[in-house]
Amino acid sequence: MVLEYNKTNNLPLISSIIEDCSTWFSQVTMIVAFYDDKVSQTDIELPLKFSQWYKGVKEEGVLAGDIVENCNDIYQEMIHQGSNLVQLVQIKKRPVLMDFQDFQGVYTGFISRMRRVERDANIVGSGLDQLTGLRSYDVAALDLKKEMERLSRQKVPFSLLMSRLDNFDENNIDQASLDVVVKSVKECMRSFDDAYYCDNGYFLLSLKHSDVSGAQALANRLKQAIDEHSSEGMSITLSHCLTEPTVGDDIDELLMNMRKDLEDHSAEADSILKFIEVSPLQRFMDNKED
Repeated sequence: MVLEYNKTNNLPLISSIIEDCSTWFSQVTMIVAFYDDKVSQTDIELPLKFSQWYKGVKEEGVLAGDIVENCNDIYQEMIHQGSNLVQLVQIKKRPVLMDFQDFQGVYTGFISRMRRVERDANIVGSGLDQLTGLRSYDVAALDLKKEMERLSRQKVPFSLLMSRLDNFDENNIDQASLDVVVKSVKECMRSFDDAYYCDNGYFLLSLKHSDVSGAQALANRLKQAIDEHSSEGMSITLSHCLTEPTVGDDIDELLMNMRKDLEDHSAEADSILKFIEVSPLQRFMDNKED
C-alpha cells in the first residue's frame, strides 16, 4: 500500500486516511461485538496510511510541529487502545464496556482532528493563536457546533471550561504567567481535547466525552499544575466557569454568557462557577436588578 505524496499538495489524501482508519475501526468493533465467535480470530491489518502521511508532512514542514505531533499522539493512542481490545478478544476475554467507550472516544477525536487539519489548511495561521500556540478563538464556534451535532445525533456528551487568568492586564501582558498557564493547559488536557485562547487572559477548554464533573476535575488539575510550574514569587490563579451543553443550546450565546458570568465575578479570584442556563428574559431581568 503506497500513499502518494506531492509537495505541491501539502495535505494529500486525508480522506483516504480517514477511510483507512474507519475500516480498521469497524473491524475492531466487529470482533468486540462477537468476541466469543470465530470472527474473534480474524487478522486485522493496522491502518498505515496515516504513518506515511505523517512522515511526509514532517519532512516537508508544511504544518506547524504542534499540529503534526498532536495528530500523531492521538493516532498512537487510538492504535494502542484498539490493539489492546483485539488482544483481549483473541484470548476469549470480553472487553470492559468503559475500555471500548474510551477507544471509541479516541477514534472519534482522531477523525475530527484530521478533518480539521484539512479544513484549517484554508485558514490563515491554521487556526492557531500566535501568542499562545493554542487554537484561536475565531475557530471555536465552528468546532463546537460540530460537537453539538455529535451530541444531538449520537448523544455523546462534552463539557466546556472557560477560564480567566486573574488580574490579567491587557496593556501590560505578563508573558511569564501566560506561559505557565499555557504549559499547564497542554499538560492537563487529553490529546483529543481542545484549548482556545480568547484574548485578554481568557481561555476556553472543550472536553470530549466528558460531563461537567470532568470539567471540574480539570479545573482542579490545572490549579495543581500551575502551582508546580510557577517560579518563586509568582502568584498565578485561574477562575473558571464550567458547563455541559445540552441539545438545543445556541453555542454562540452559551459562550457569550459564560464569559459574562466570569466578568460579573471579576473581583473573585481563584473561583469556580457552574454555569446554569436561564432564559433570555430571566437574564435580562437579573441584569436589570443589578
